[in-house]
Amino acid sequence: MDLPEHCITVYRVRVRFAETDLMGVVHHGSYVYYLESARVEYLRRRGITYLSWTDVGIHLAVVETRIRHRSPARFDDVITVETKLAELGKVQARFSYRLFAERSTGRELLADAETRLACVDSGQKLRRIPPEALAILTSPESVTPELLG
Repeated sequence: MDLPEHCITVYRVRVRFAETDLMGVVHHGSYVYYLESARVEYLRRRGITYLSWTDVGIHLAVVETRIRHRSPARFDDVITVETKLAELGKVQARFSYRLFAERSTGRELLADAETRLACVDSGQKLRRIPPEALAILTSPESVTPELLG
């Protein structure tokens, strides 16, 4: 399926102290939280909450995560996460991410990542992504972004 150019969301989050290690560098495990927050924001900006999908039995289970770390993020950095719907199939979706920090030398790429999600029902059985969910995933943003965290 060819995806529209507007299938992207830019989300910003400030690094909290608890997300860092003893050197003040963001712990590698914290990046998974940034990806999840950005993916949930992708949906929210399209007028849907993940919770409302779960209420009707639509779950997007993460089945694969890939992160390539390029430069460290640090405590109090504002991270920009660009989340793009990269692929949409009958039962799965793939999102790609690019994480940046603004530095005195310019915008610095911190990491790029991908997640692959499978659509499952409340019993964790694989199911087709419903047409209404496909429409939401491929729609343009309709809610104004804000800095969170």
